[in-house]
Amino acid sequence: MDLSDYSIVNYLNDHSGYQCGYCGSSDANYSHGMWSYQLTCQDYEDLINRGCRRSGKYVYKPTMDKMCCPCYTIRQEALNFKLSKSQKKVLKKVNRYLSTGEKRNMNSKDGKAEEDGDIEGENMEDGPSSSWMHEAADKIDKIGKDVTERKIGVSSSSKVSEDVDSSLSEEGKKKGVDEREVGAKDVVTSDEKPAKKQTKTPRPGEGADPGKPPCRKAKIIRKEKKLAKLAQKAASGSEVLKEDLQAGSEAGSKTQTSKSLEDFLQEDHVPGQEPKHKLELQLIRTKPNSSEYRQTLSESHALFKKYQMVIHKEPEEDCKMTNFTRFLVDSPLTALYTIGGPKSGFGSFHQHYRLDGKLIAVAVLDILPHCVSSVYFYYDPDYKFLSLGTYSALREIALTRELNKKCQQIEYYYMGFYIQNCIKMKYKGHFDPSFLLCPEVYSWNPIARCIPKLEVSAYSRLDETDAEDPPPDPEKVLIFYSQQIMPYKVFQLASRTGNYHTRDVTEYASVIGKKCSEKILLLLN
Repeated sequence: MDLSDYSIVNYLNDHSGYQCGYCGSSDANYSHGMWSYQLTCQDYEDLINRGCRRSGKYVYKPTMDKMCCPCYTIRQEALNFKLSKSQKKVLKKVNRYLSTGEKRNMNSKDGKAEEDGDIEGENMEDGPSSSWMHEAADKIDKIGKDVTERKIGVSSSSKVSEDVDSSLSEEGKKKGVDEREVGAKDVVTSDEKPAKKQTKTPRPGEGADPGKPPCRKAKIIRKEKKLAKLAQKAASGSEVLKEDLQAGSEAGSKTQTSKSLEDFLQEDHVPGQEPKHKLELQLIRTKPNSSEYRQTLSESHALFKKYQMVIHKEPEEDCKMTNFTRFLVDSPLTALYTIGGPKSGFGSFHQHYRLDGKLIAVAVLDILPHCVSSVYFYYDPDYKFLSLGTYSALREIALTRELNKKCQQIEYYYMGFYIQNCIKMKYKGHFDPSFLLCPEVYSWNPIARCIPKLEVSAYSRLDETDAEDPPPDPEKVLIFYSQQIMPYKVFQLASRTGNYHTRDVTEYASVIGKKCSEKILLLLN
């Protein structure tokens, strides 16, 4: 029996609430959890499609109908991705900085951020605090996982030694000063007569009158005027003018080809000029630990520590090396290399962002049989002006598309959870086309169709059909007992425990579903 072909988990039946990392409510966040000794990449993908996510080797599924901030799994169709205007601005801003060194805020004239994601600038799996992970770790310790790992012959992950004012923008401030200066000039004394107020009548096509046609770009109007003049001259019978008119009409009617995500990413320097900065990305395998990972461990941890303390205001003791490796390095996924698969293989990785050789950001990623799954993202707060959260998501979509060229079954990009009432997370819905997972029948639904429901109720069934989730059979749940694999029905006889575990096994099966419960091995103590 080769255990490497199986996933092995231990279900945790503790359902006490813990502090919500999104809204801050105490004891209002609930989830089902399990400790995963090892997971095949396909099994973990199937668990994600049931609403589960991982943090280190701890796999959890939010209790959606009970928690304060229901978390909906969101995925994006990478191959059909369409850049929004604000996303293009982020790419241009980064490219401008790399090319010329110019720093520019992506703020509108009134000083407000143009995109929800730029408020915090991060693409991450959990909320503003990782305190819930530490509580989960305490629960995990109670089950004696290290002893159990030695007992079942599954090696634990590598250990690393603990030693080892909503103020205005500058432009907004300047604008505010100008307005105050103008206001002072408008003040008149009693001897002066106020100037007659003049009202400006907008030209046709301008203003807020809904009865008038909307404004159009000047270049389009100029093109239409030019074509009209050519048409008048062509009426005289000039063949040359007729040819010009035909060419102009074809040019005017031809839809301008939109630049792709890859086109924008390649525009990081001005042709013929030496770029001011150089950004390099490197995909590093973290399990098993690669030599690149070991060489950059201290640097990566230092960046994580700075990010957590500055952005999330976490105390230094919560950012120790052990916590870093436990939640962002340790992984239950077994590395997999297949014929026709990506060169990197499947499994867990860190993607490093190096600016002029300096590590400024790290994306924690899982590459699975059909998708790239974002686990966490952290960055140097000194470079927050680059909107690295949004930029990293665009880079990860580009990575998914690149992997698809080698392995066509990789089509999706999973961004973790979408939370309608959390402004920091709503930006995830701006990556078109995106879909949310229905928490009742586990089907994928276009986010545009889901938002109206979530605005009415934080928890909602998203699927509009009569579909039902197939009920699992607890007796068919696979159990790993005494170095043998058996269905729960046989385990009851072999262990002579009767119905002692039935309640937990039934609940576990309902959480991960019929498909997963009949192929993932459940370890019962």
